[in-house]
Amino acid sequence: MTTGWDLSGEGDDPDDVFDYIDKRQAHNSVSILCNYHSYVGENPNPVTVQRFMDSYHTWKALETHRTVIILSPMFKLAPELERFFQTLTYSLPNVDQITSIVDSFADNYKDLFTWDSEKHRDRVIANAS
Repeated sequence: MTTGWDLSGEGDDPDDVFDYIDKRQAHNSVSILCNYHSYVGENPNPVTVQRFMDSYHTWKALETHRTVIILSPMFKLAPELERFFQTLTYSLPNVDQITSIVDSFADNYKDLFTWDSEKHRDRVIANAS
């Protein structure tokens, strides 16, 4: 099951995410924080940094294990948090790779699917880019 929690509403404190993960997420759960880098990146609030470090130890305990993933379009992290993170850098597929994927799917389903036109195919590829 996938659920979300929006930090963008008025009055929501970015530090509330720690209580949410600690108290409302199941053991062995995975929480994905999209764009949370703005709270733990360059010049973060020291209270948020400390809460993250404290929560990390709770999340790693076997009886309360949780995994937290931060998705970010950039990598800037407060130096004191670097030891708590594993960084994975990846690049998005280029147009040639996307074209190959789209054509492969279309070929696999040619009995059920046909392009309306070459323009339709090109639009799908452009949108996937």
